[in-house]
Amino acid sequence: MPESKANGLSQHSRGQRGGSRSRATGIHRTRRFASRTRRACLVASLVFLAACGPRAAQTGGKTESAFAPIAPEAADLWDRQTTENADILETIVKDFNALHPGLPVKIVQSGNYGDIYRKTTAAIKARTLPAMAVAYGNMTVEYAQEGAVADLGSFIRDPERGLTDADLADFFPAVLEQNRYPQFGGATLSWPYTKAVLVMYFNTRVTTAAGLSAPPATWDEFVEQCRAIKAKTGKRAICLDVDASTLDAMIFSRGGEIVKDGRVSFLSPQTLAMLEMLQVLFKEDLAYQNTPRTFGDQTAFGANEVAFAFRPSSSLPYFKLVMEGNEGWGVARIPQADPAKPATVLYGAN
Repeated sequence: MPESKANGLSQHSRGQRGGSRSRATGIHRTRRFASRTRRACLVASLVFLAACGPRAAQTGGKTESAFAPIAPEAADLWDRQTTENADILETIVKDFNALHPGLPVKIVQSGNYGDIYRKTTAAIKARTLPAMAVAYGNMTVEYAQEGAVADLGSFIRDPERGLTDADLADFFPAVLEQNRYPQFGGATLSWPYTKAVLVMYFNTRVTTAAGLSAPPATWDEFVEQCRAIKAKTGKRAICLDVDASTLDAMIFSRGGEIVKDGRVSFLSPQTLAMLEMLQVLFKEDLAYQNTPRTFGDQTAFGANEVAFAFRPSSSLPYFKLVMEGNEGWGVARIPQADPAKPATVLYGAN
């Protein structure tokens, strides 16, 4: 699955310093990026495909097949990063290549995740592969079933170029666990890349005008604050980006699950409570839906038209951009049913 539950997010913080880390099962800490060039080929990648790796995962009677490298002169990384992220990745790879003679890493911009999935699937059928490609977990499983994914265990444990215990401690356990696949004997078949958790951005210019001094900690408080904002400012409180991961996070934050005992549990009390809350928000004109696949909610937030936005922690620099700095806004964990047992959704590609 491309996402999972992340527990124990810190309450909130203001400006650029986001409160988006989980207790022990959340997102990747970044304090060791000074040593990133030594491990760029591992950290900056996702799925090591069998044309490059030492051994493909053994799956369903299939063993490693003979795949040819699609670019023998370089270790191609099929990626989707754009703008600042693409520039940062380009710098990491450039530094890595300068320090490590031999087969260079080459970034190949290959469209969005769907495009890369289709391209990789076609490459597997053609028996020619890049060294690496970004992928969600379900995509990795499909590739591994064809014997096209290398087990990263030998890379991670390599005494010279692998990761130390201190390096591994720089990742929250849930992020690493998401890349171990029990159907393949617990093999590490991918590596964390664009991970994020859903958080709540709040506009203090709007909330202060409504007489509110702190972001809502619970869903009941959230609804009451939305009502106060509408009553005192005339503004709707949130432009809601309707997304499967957002709904999942709302269910997790109420103590619910999406799948329980192997069965989908969309009729759970937590799910029904979430849907009833959304019904209240829209019936009372406290919220409106963001146009799909746009960032209208961020634009409205920057124009002080709404008080709240639910977006990934990775969106923090974009909120800083629309708010023109660190003033007038903050970041908090999403509201909870029980703040003592907080949870949100962990998602993003490997």
